[in-house]
Amino acid sequence: MVKGVATEAGELPVLDTLLSWPADRPRGAFAVAASNDASMSPAELTRSGRFDAAFCLDRPAAEERPQIWDRYRAEYGIDDEDLVADDEGWTGAEIESCCRLSALQASRWIRPPLTSCRSARAEGSNCPSCGGGPAAAA
Repeated sequence: MVKGVATEAGELPVLDTLLSWPADRPRGAFAVAASNDASMSPAELTRSGRFDAAFCLDRPAAEERPQIWDRYRAEYGIDDEDLVADDEGWTGAEIESCCRLSALQASRWIRPPLTSCRSARAEGSNCPSCGGGPAAAA
């Protein structure tokens, strides 16, 4: 059972809480719900009057995606020629992730991986972070 809201009488399951909340809510409060597939929602939630409005936020259209690419290329310092992807059906978050990962792979946003001084000494090499180790002493 999915946990719900704790009350003096016990716990109410989440669905019961969602169904009773509109009548019990404080004035001026509202709820926002999100779903990847609204058709999978319980019938109790999809009946007329449960929600005041429903909005569909679809994936960006083909003419909108270049603007999203431009924004994130600028944010992550990527040249226009550096990143070309088949972005059909991509969301804005997937485009951002692509740009962020491209920048990470190009080492623009992170330092090289650090090896601890202890493991560098065990290998007989210098620590890439501080330069210390047996090879530095020689």
